[in-house]
Amino acid sequence: MGLLGRDVPPLIRAVQSPDPELRFVATDTVLKLAAGGTFRGASYVMKELAYFAASEGKAGALVADPVLSHANQIASYLKEIGYSRVDIVSEGGSLLETAPRTPDYEIILVSAGIQRPPLNLTLQRLRAEPRLAGVPVLVYADPDWLPLADATVRSIPSALSVAVPSDPQDLAGLIARAKMVPTVRSVSIDQRLEWARAAMAWFLVFVEHPPEGISRMEIESAAISALEVPQLQELSLEILGQLATPKSQSALVEAVSRNDWPIALRVKALGAFRKAVEKRGVQLTTQQILQQYERYNQSTQSPPEVRKILGLILDYIEAPTQVQAVGIQAKE
Repeated sequence: MGLLGRDVPPLIRAVQSPDPELRFVATDTVLKLAAGGTFRGASYVMKELAYFAASEGKAGALVADPVLSHANQIASYLKEIGYSRVDIVSEGGSLLETAPRTPDYEIILVSAGIQRPPLNLTLQRLRAEPRLAGVPVLVYADPDWLPLADATVRSIPSALSVAVPSDPQDLAGLIARAKMVPTVRSVSIDQRLEWARAAMAWFLVFVEHPPEGISRMEIESAAISALEVPQLQELSLEILGQLATPKSQSALVEAVSRNDWPIALRVKALGAFRKAVEKRGVQLTTQQILQQYERYNQSTQSPPEVRKILGLILDYIEAPTQVQAVGIQAKE
């Protein structure tokens, strides 16, 4: 994944730093200096930007165990002690593929019996990835496997070998120990969300003419995923309104129709849909349009402001060249 060659500029090299704060600052600085132009390492910089944008603002953990029942037990402990995102993989290769996708993994737990590749190679490759270099790793093992685990982690920074946790409180104590290892680099949820907002703001800048290293489709995918993150929703709506693709328009009408969103945010989603229709016309399928009519027809008992925004979706669909300002007094 790294950039090769001795003549790579120091700032670009910093984008590969194991220090997440330095990596973000370098990424942000490179983009500011480039001012929309091309530069060496652009592909890597944009991939790093997408990585920072992927935060969901959750405490995440990743469990790697070849025995699903064992992995599920560890996962249940993690959820009980406050980890709201827990993912499970069964092989070392899957761990190496999954772990670098999100900055939200605060702890990685690996069974000493992991294979494909085996434990030592899995941990070595894990530590070779800059995004994962400072994430604490707990290698857990039954008594028969514990000597192997102990021997393996001696040469792996930010890793501890432990007996299989017996209950949630035991696991919480082990994770606390792992996070105290000097080489661990922890990033708070608030900080991850701040970086994600900054990354999404860059995506809004790049939405019309993405630079090398990222496509409009990847920006769209990031924006749709970010609709589930309250701190990123408004930026995501702006991006989708600018993209105005069939997938973006579909996501916007779904957002307008979400009863779990405050009316003010649904109005913003409606405004983004209006802009998308003005830009590219209606890109919804017949089935999606019929679904919106059905939603409106079923909204007779809904608050007036909800029925109003559902009706405006239909107005924009029926007369896309004559769309009017939203004109709703939003209520929280």
